[in-house]
Amino acid sequence: MSATTSRRPAATADHVHQQAQLTGAGALLVFDEGGITGHPDHRQATAAALSEAERDELTVIAWTIPHPVAEILNTEFATTFAGRPCEEIDVSVTVDRASQPEAIACHASQSTGSPVLWRRLELLSNTEHLRYLRKPRA
Repeated sequence: MSATTSRRPAATADHVHQQAQLTGAGALLVFDEGGITGHPDHRQATAAALSEAERDELTVIAWTIPHPVAEILNTEFATTFAGRPCEEIDVSVTVDRASQPEAIACHASQSTGSPVLWRRLELLSNTEHLRYLRKPRA
């Protein structure tokens, strides 16, 4: 069991609250609802962030993937990616992937030659997609 799922949901939200207070966060970046792949740690982390965001009125921005990309990955690799239709994506940003392979290599669970990871990056090219789970206060 991982560190995240071993915590009670309230304890995880309290930890997020402490970190948000410590860093002066104005927004939280999380996985999309459902954890993109349904991973329980990702789902719990998003739930904790949403709980904290309500408490401190923070914006919550979720990393997501477009539905067509999810469908290709699910077909090619029998995965469970949950993508979003274009109209549910609020922001698309151009990214520089030059340092990403080095960052991925720092995480053993990600750097084991995962063809899904590399195919996802190939399909997304130099664009990442975000959506608001909790919009900023006007």
